[in-house]
Amino acid sequence: MKGEDCQLPVTAEFFNFGGVARTKPSSQDRLKQEHPDEPWRWRKEWDLGVVPGSARKEAIFLLVMAVAFLGLSLPATLAIPEEIKKGNHAILLVLMFTLIGLGFGWAALARWTQYLRFGALSFRLDPFPGSWGGRV
Repeated sequence: MKGEDCQLPVTAEFFNFGGVARTKPSSQDRLKQEHPDEPWRWRKEWDLGVVPGSARKEAIFLLVMAVAFLGLSLPATLAIPEEIKKGNHAILLVLMFTLIGLGFGWAALARWTQYLRFGALSFRLDPFPGSWGGRV
């Protein structure tokens, strides 16, 4: 009976990581205190006024999606001739996934070519921070 009484507080404390028991403020909390009227300075990547490009990450993501779609639809795509002979014309819907995979592959190739041609591009804000209706 004593073990059952102890279970709830132990479980509650186990799931309380990072909650009320946290005493050390995070770096983002510290930045919020240092710059309360400048929210663009609350995150390190925003403070520099530079937005890094994501062409390489996008190309890798698109390639992973292409491999996933083509890999999952390959067995059914190879079975299309046999299924058509049996009269199962619904198998042609599998071609939709193959076409989507090819589209992802084409987009990945285009994005990778763009990355190789132009390199890692970044957007630098000038003036920083930008203003509504003003020059950016």
